[in-house]
Amino acid sequence: MLPALLSENGSLVPGVDRLAYSIMFDCNLAGDVVDRWIGRTVIRSCCKLSYQPAQYIIDGLMDAERHDTVVSQFPEVYGQFGKVDVIGSVKILTEISKRLKENRHPEPNARKLKEFEVFWLKHGLELDTSSSGQFTLSLGKEGIGINEILDAIVKRSTLRTEAVKNCIWLFEQEQALGFSSVSTNIRMTVIKLKSGGLWIHAPIAPTDECIQLVKELGAPVEHIVLPTFAYEHKIFVGPFSRKFPKAKVWVAPRQWSWPLNLPLEFFGIF
Repeated sequence: MLPALLSENGSLVPGVDRLAYSIMFDCNLAGDVVDRWIGRTVIRSCCKLSYQPAQYIIDGLMDAERHDTVVSQFPEVYGQFGKVDVIGSVKILTEISKRLKENRHPEPNARKLKEFEVFWLKHGLELDTSSSGQFTLSLGKEGIGINEILDAIVKRSTLRTEAVKNCIWLFEQEQALGFSSVSTNIRMTVIKLKSGGLWIHAPIAPTDECIQLVKELGAPVEHIVLPTFAYEHKIFVGPFSRKFPKAKVWVAPRQWSWPLNLPLEFFGIF
């Protein structure tokens, strides 16, 4: 496991300085990267948004000038920034993500969503496709196995980008936030070590495409690191590590400590 000093003191906390290696991207509104920089930084986050306030901003339900119940849920903002800055940044990122999504998936979103609905309805499930994204189970005649559900969820494309030539690669997959209308790209970082092996940081879904892209780097996977409690990474660390059984797995402590403190072996992490 990663020492508590690293796992607990390494996360971003609003208003607190954190030492980091950062990759800075300058993007235009089309989502094209026009410039980038990699180096050592001191990061002081100004705000910690949960999924719900972010969804309110995207849906236009939260504005800095409003003073109703919704706005009262806005987290505290630190430093020289204000709510206007945070809300504006979320809106800009949303527009960029829409452009990137359109470029990655040329077929109309409505058709993709319809195909998704047909799958769930076929197996007796009901999916509310409004922005609230409610997901309910109905008593259908035809049963559905967990493997079919997972198969539908993890069928996603993987994009590999070389951040530093022959040294650092970024692997990205699109991830829906629960069953809401919000989706984002989740990232796995792969670093080539001095030993010649690979360090996998924050694993993503080990699809056939993803594993093939890792193997194409032509180096053995030596370490797989789960540095976060985020479910979009920790649910994949077990399946990912089984693709590379010789790799050493490092996990931040107390990943599944509630409601029961279950051992890592229970989740296939050895």
